[in-house]
Amino acid sequence: MKTVTAFRTTDGELFEEEHKAQQHEVWLQKKEMFEAFLNSESNHYKSVSQRSIVKLSLINWEFWKIKNAIE
Repeated sequence: MKTVTAFRTTDGELFEEEHKAQQHEVWLQKKEMFEAFLNSESNHYKSVSQRSIVKLSLINWEFWKIKNAIE
């Protein structure tokens, strides 16, 4: 048997890596705003793969701002 470390987010999801859990928390906190942008005319990337890249970029941008105390 092996002991493992996991990180549980506020919605109950488990992550092996802390930064992945933190990114998921950013998504949960800003989900409505992100989805509004993803569904808006301003987002020109509508395919599933493109939308996924945009979503991850938005999450990483917000996570980076938090981590670097910007805004």
